[in-house]
Amino acid sequence: MDLRRVEHFLAVVDEGTVTAAADRIRLAQPALSRQLFQLERELGIRLFDRTRGRLSLTPAGRDFVPVARELVALAERTQAAARTLAEGVLRRLVLAAPTATLMELVAPFLGTLGEEDPLVLVREVSPSRAYSALGTGADLAISPAPVTGRLAHRRLGAVLLRVYVSPDHPWSRRPTRRVELAELVEEPLILLPQDNTSRVELDLAVAEAGLAYDRVEECAVARVIQAHAAAGRGVGVVTDLPRFGARSLTIADPRGAGEAALHIVLNAAWDPAHFAAEAIESMAGRIGSFLATVDGAIR
Repeated sequence: MDLRRVEHFLAVVDEGTVTAAADRIRLAQPALSRQLFQLERELGIRLFDRTRGRLSLTPAGRDFVPVARELVALAERTQAAARTLAEGVLRRLVLAAPTATLMELVAPFLGTLGEEDPLVLVREVSPSRAYSALGTGADLAISPAPVTGRLAHRRLGAVLLRVYVSPDHPWSRRPTRRVELAELVEEPLILLPQDNTSRVELDLAVAEAGLAYDRVEECAVARVIQAHAAAGRGVGVVTDLPRFGARSLTIADPRGAGEAALHIVLNAAWDPAHFAAEAIESMAGRIGSFLATVDGAIR
């Protein structure tokens, strides 16, 4: 099977039309159409319905899409492995993580790497899908989700849930820089959606304490929540670092002891059979060490 034809098939799937795909891969439209026909003959299945001049995936075509993506990812990993074996150095590493982790941890960490380090490319995924990305081309995944199965993994550390208020809010002058759950739930809150990991942790703590929110608005973008909090439109709870002049406090964890604060744990995972598993583990360790230097992080 010609892998280029598989890549061309995926280009059509991703772009939606042969014309758009041909433009993207810089191939004449008739030539691309011939490639698709040849791929169908090689596979012995019809991938597209061609009616009224439009293409749509057949049921077999839809089932072949994840197989095709896995084939392309495997080919990319094979090429990378060959380059690494030839050079003796890992040159490229794909890291999958949720948006907040990429923005608040990974991006600042990448700014500390040198020319001798691998080029780290990132892939934005949801926390629940981070580890599955290891099967589709990612070399390292970071997520607050627990690691299960055969994956190699390590705990990177933890990040605090941060309460953000405006400079004029009474809490901004609080010397302890900490709030109790009972007083937090009485405030007009701006929170992330209920499927967000940090929101799940907060909801669980509130429920276990036998409390309930008074007023809640939801917003899917953490930075927007912090901006609203800075403007005095409510009290925000996110894990992002301080911005926009908002004042940051932590949340006392009633389930912990002493100075315990609500937080989420970040885990790194990778395939133990990866050709560069040792180098990936080393990179995960460096990310964990960097996390320990971030304000408010917990080892």
